[in-house]
Amino acid sequence: EGMSAEELQRLINEHKIVCPACGGPLGGVERFNLLFKTTIGPYSENAGYLRPETAQGIFVAFPRLAEYVGRRHPFGVAQIGRVARNEISPRGGLIRLREFTQMEIELFFDPQNPRCPFFAEVEDLEVPIVPEEFVARGQTEPVTITAGEAVKRGYANEWMAFFMALAAKFIKELGVPLERQKFLGKLPHERAHYSAKSYDQMVLTERFGWVEVSGHAYRTDYDLSGHSKLSGHEMTLERRLPAPKEVEVVRLYPNPGAVRERYGDKMGEVIKAMKENESVILEAFRGGRQEVVVGPYVVTRDMVFIKSERRKTDLEKFIPHVVEPSFGLDRIFYVLLESAVVEEEGRVYLRLPPDVAPVNVCILPIVKRQDYAEIGRRLVRRLAAAGFSVVYDDEGTIGSRYASCDEIGTPLAVTIDEKTPVDGTVTIRDRDTKR
Repeated sequence: EGMSAEELQRLINEHKIVCPACGGPLGGVERFNLLFKTTIGPYSENAGYLRPETAQGIFVAFPRLAEYVGRRHPFGVAQIGRVARNEISPRGGLIRLREFTQMEIELFFDPQNPRCPFFAEVEDLEVPIVPEEFVARGQTEPVTITAGEAVKRGYANEWMAFFMALAAKFIKELGVPLERQKFLGKLPHERAHYSAKSYDQMVLTERFGWVEVSGHAYRTDYDLSGHSKLSGHEMTLERRLPAPKEVEVVRLYPNPGAVRERYGDKMGEVIKAMKENESVILEAFRGGRQEVVVGPYVVTRDMVFIKSERRKTDLEKFIPHVVEPSFGLDRIFYVLLESAVVEEEGRVYLRLPPDVAPVNVCILPIVKRQDYAEIGRRLVRRLAAAGFSVVYDDEGTIGSRYASCDEIGTPLAVTIDEKTPVDGTVTIRDRDTKR
């Protein structure tokens, strides 16, 4: 990773690398764009791309999201959505797809105060981690340490370690023990362009070996700074200073006459946009530009007055940093199913964790009778009202119905038998113990 096309071609030529299937020469190394290109509307010149991640929608909406939480920080935004990548060779079922589902969180925090207020809840959880220094010397076996120890050793900041610990716990609860998990550190040339530190959460599968199920990246202020510069919108929060201080402040004041001359009745809207994006406009004009785009408006230098003032303040603006845990739902679903499949005495069934089983309880009368059916329907209504997913089945033998429930991973089966109409008791059968 990190090599140019020319460097890769040189290595292929030097080592005489050929096709492993036919022994013939390989074609030349070419660049390939993983973004799916499309056209917008009826005009071919209006090019667009399908999103490769859900994150950018969150960054674009940051000003509104910050207002929604009262500009308090830290705060996080979660999103689940479909994304697309133009994979060269999609294969392996759910493991490599051109369209898949991501679950992402963007956690915004003050880089001068990177402490996680919830870290005490996870600091004793174990995390199998392969830090960058291990990867650099070719070591792939993880060291299992607590999240707190990972922070002390400098492997991750508190927010990264917090989400990594929760991710390890989440995958463990889906049936994958820590011994089959690891967080693989990415070297600088392996990371995405936006990341200052990255870990891939890997799971050892029977069919595909080690598979990445989530990525954890410290994106710093890369995205918000980029969107701010190109959009003309301010992407900041405020931190309170320990004590007020006198500072020299460069302020921007609208020139109403120039604004009215250009925008007429929209003057009020333009002035509001200028005030909301004061720092962006100031930076542009102080850098020598003569105009700046603010939303739908173009602000020219003659439309503002720039004055230097001294004032006391106990607040200062900053661009938040971001920690991002990103999960691939399709791969996690595959890992869940592979871990749950049990072959036993010629039968195959799913040992799904109760929390993710599609059906929580099966109601099974031991034989098909009207009075049993009435009791069964009452049980279904009561359990469904309590929030359980319930199935009623009275077709076929009781043994075949137990087997059907096991095959779809239902943890419990409630059997209505001859005692039920008499004393109101039922038999509850556990899927895993068969008792």
